[in-house]
Amino acid sequence: MMDNIFVLYGSQSGNAESIAKDMAASVENICSNFERNVVVRCLTLNAAKNEKLSLKGPNNFLIIICSTTGNGDAPENSESWWRTVKLRSAPKDMFAGTPYCVLALGDTNYDKFCHMGKNIDKRLAELGGQRKLDLYCADEATNMEEIIESWKTAMSSLISKTLKNIAQAASCQGNRAVSPCRPSLLSPDIVNNLISATDDSQSAITVDTLPVDSICCPITYEYKPIPQSISPAIMTLRQIACLFAVDEQICLPIDDSSLPKQKNSFDAEEVEFKITPPVQAMSTEAFIESFNQRAEGGDYTAAHPLLAQVINARYISDVCVDGSAKWGEDRRVIHVDVAADSSKVPYLPGDSIGLCCPNPLYLAKLVLQRLSDTTDLTLDHTVTLSAETTTVGELLLFKYDLCSIPKKAAVLKLAQWCEDPAEALQLRHLCSKSETGKLLWAQFIEGQGVGMGELLCLLASCRPSLSQLCSCLALQMPRYYSIASSPLKTPGQLSFAFSVVHYSCRLALPQSIEATPPADILRYGVCTSYLEDLLTQFLSKPSHSARSGLEKVFVRLFHKPSISFRLPGSVTQPLILIGPGTGVAPFVGFLQHRERLECERRRSAGQQICTGMWRGCLELEESDLPCEGNVVETYIHSLAPGPVWLYFGCRGQEDFLYQQELGRWVGNDTLTQLRVAMSRVGPEKVYVTHKLREDSEKIGKLIVDEGAYVYVCGDGNRMAKDVQDAIRDIVGMRLKGDASEYVKDMRLRQRYLQDIWS
Repeated sequence: MMDNIFVLYGSQSGNAESIAKDMAASVENICSNFERNVVVRCLTLNAAKNEKLSLKGPNNFLIIICSTTGNGDAPENSESWWRTVKLRSAPKDMFAGTPYCVLALGDTNYDKFCHMGKNIDKRLAELGGQRKLDLYCADEATNMEEIIESWKTAMSSLISKTLKNIAQAASCQGNRAVSPCRPSLLSPDIVNNLISATDDSQSAITVDTLPVDSICCPITYEYKPIPQSISPAIMTLRQIACLFAVDEQICLPIDDSSLPKQKNSFDAEEVEFKITPPVQAMSTEAFIESFNQRAEGGDYTAAHPLLAQVINARYISDVCVDGSAKWGEDRRVIHVDVAADSSKVPYLPGDSIGLCCPNPLYLAKLVLQRLSDTTDLTLDHTVTLSAETTTVGELLLFKYDLCSIPKKAAVLKLAQWCEDPAEALQLRHLCSKSETGKLLWAQFIEGQGVGMGELLCLLASCRPSLSQLCSCLALQMPRYYSIASSPLKTPGQLSFAFSVVHYSCRLALPQSIEATPPADILRYGVCTSYLEDLLTQFLSKPSHSARSGLEKVFVRLFHKPSISFRLPGSVTQPLILIGPGTGVAPFVGFLQHRERLECERRRSAGQQICTGMWRGCLELEESDLPCEGNVVETYIHSLAPGPVWLYFGCRGQEDFLYQQELGRWVGNDTLTQLRVAMSRVGPEKVYVTHKLREDSEKIGKLIVDEGAYVYVCGDGNRMAKDVQDAIRDIVGMRLKGDASEYVKDMRLRQRYLQDIWS
């Protein structure tokens, strides 16, 4: 018997959540085919605990998707549940007889790859759960989609087989007919995120025009440096098929078994909407107030971010203005200051912010023209989706992703709205598992960097409705940036830095193909190019005196607190900070914080001494103090600050970020040593690992003898691994032996901390 299927997830960036919701929809579809009275629920692991759901017993089937964050930590929306489950005092039969399967998401750039998924899989078995599938681990650093699709196929097969066995057993025993399937109890956010028709006679999205007091009007931005049309260098699917001599193959029928699994087919019925003359928009002030009130209890998230005003922005790298740099080689780094009240963004050094950026405006407009329900429809029209009212612009700009590489299942779904059968067949070949399909996908989609927005524009006969298109699109994911400031230094304000991303795509032609290589496709980073364009008025006027009368500009953001990337409780601990490129950003916040604390404590002490404690992390009782008769304040003021070493890497003087600030901190002893590795200066490339090894004796002593904390921030593809190898070798020299276990213990005690990205 199976009464409930719980699809539970722990998600930090949204990947696990998206997979869970897709899986829930697939499971619901399978259940409907068997006419089983099975309740399907999809929710976070914390929500499962908060609702006190009974997950124990063979009548419940658990499907868990969990990512890993920080130093092998649980995502925020699964922390509470995991704390309860991992307790030694947890009942040994907590999940007795409960069938379960786990999909773990991780990144091999981190030591604790898929750590949370592995722990959950192991712990459920220890508490009586019955594992029905071996653990699947998907690696974000390589190609996680193949693992995820393989897991989905295995899960769907398992659920189908289980329900089939139950039905056969019931039939053999002469049980009375099973009651008709009742609606699944999906959580409200699934209905918001999975826009699909629930009834053939109705569409999930209805478009209408609302009164001015309820309209969600978007703020319009200029996109000056971003092109206003699709690159002419992009080749169509047919052109690429001809180039690789598979044009005849994509005209042949293809078997469904080679195609990705599909969820419920979508009825290709147009959305009905009512067109009325444009209504008067809200004032900017009224819109901002209304926008920022959407978050429940002031808890700003990716779904309901804070609209924060930009105070200032400046280039902190030399900008090439003569056009001599090749595309993607001119690294422009921008520092941004944003107004952020501490009650809305209660950050500490080491935290990050998530930025919600839009798709390019031109692309949203082009997509709008390709829809079957385009007649007189504009980005300003309102859309009613379940209980949510928004605008078409919000959907196509901020809510859904038009630019990232799509999933094959989403592309395949477009085929059913192609009026030309030949074009629909081409899409089926593109998404297939055949060698031809793999070739076309690698060249047409991945090689050219084609997202769903451009793909729709390249398909001449594909005309989905707005509702149908949204059912194919993934959610727009926020971009995370380390905070480069301290609330002690700049209360009511936060700062961050980013590199403007430019890159190019081109087809990989084998030598056997004698053809002129196609032109490079110049690509813009969606978020960073948007931000640079948004901040043009600040960047073009470096002096504050020239900035009078500037228009107010805003960004959508939310606070992402760090679980472990924090300063230690005491300032006596030595710090070794390693941050090439924009990886130096959180350390700017660290140093601001330490400098401010030192200034405050010197004033309070009346002399130039360090008071020794970082705010809010360590409390001392008088009984803990080594000297009888002392009071806490006296003891704290007697402590001297430990040394701070910073290793910074850049290509040359042109991208020596925060050079003046770092020099000032060296001058006032906030920073003990500044070691700069410039990779493009001199005959040989020099990286931060070279500088670390040069200082191996001093660094080894700081770590082993003085208990230094090591912080690493930046690129995780190679730098983080190379730094860890260097630290292990340096510690090994100090210990005169292998230091692998020592470094592992540093991680466990949170003395070796990373904030890295792929």
